[in-house]
Amino acid sequence: MRDPLLVSRIRAALRGDAEVVGVATLRELGAMVGHVRHLHVLILEGTDREGAYAESMVRRLSESDIAVVVSCRAGVAWSPAIRDLALAGAREFLFQDIDDYGAAIRSIVLAAAHSSTADHVLDKFLPWVPTSLHEFVRYAIRFPQDGRHVADIARALAVHRKTLFNQARAAGGPAPAELLAWSRLALAGGYLAKYPSRTIESIANELEFASVNSLRNMMKRYTGLRASQVRASGGCSLVIRAYAQATGQNGTREERRRDMEA
Repeated sequence: MRDPLLVSRIRAALRGDAEVVGVATLRELGAMVGHVRHLHVLILEGTDREGAYAESMVRRLSESDIAVVVSCRAGVAWSPAIRDLALAGAREFLFQDIDDYGAAIRSIVLAAAHSSTADHVLDKFLPWVPTSLHEFVRYAIRFPQDGRHVADIARALAVHRKTLFNQARAAGGPAPAELLAWSRLALAGGYLAKYPSRTIESIANELEFASVNSLRNMMKRYTGLRASQVRASGGCSLVIRAYAQATGQNGTREERRRDMEA
């Protein structure tokens, strides 16, 4: 990143929550990726110090679980580049002279990290969920702050709560409230495994559990395991395995996906 002031602002915004490592060129970045443990978010400029365009790097990273934030200027001149970078897989944009201050930087980085984690969890969880309830689960996992109750999700999806109950009954799936609990626990499991340095309390707060004890108790009640055990033994995969057992499902993920596509 060419702007040392922006790098210092990013460091200040994330102090206490993340280590910030800066590189000047995409070549350096390419050599570093894969050798740094717990690399979750990358903030790239549209072009590096050598003038190399970031699109190919963004596309490469989009195939991993690393979330990419692109720092660039707003305006008509940047519109084609922003479109190309978004299509390549950038999860968020940090617009210089608009978003480059502490609270905004922190919010954008957290949003990108959440988007990446949510997609990872959905990829693993959806094959075990009836197709008619996929949109319900997607909303619950992508928007945990807004989807804490079945009524919230029904409103967001513009359906009546009774419609969700009827869909669940027709599909032979769990009731919406139970499916919502499993969805939130799968997401929490994803966070616990992906961010081992974060406290369980900070994860509970970010995902809008009523308290850390609420997350701990729900995890224990549904999976039979403590949150610390889920963190150490598979994260969301362990939660999903417990969900599959609780709902009487057998077989591998691939078999489930084939069954649902048939």
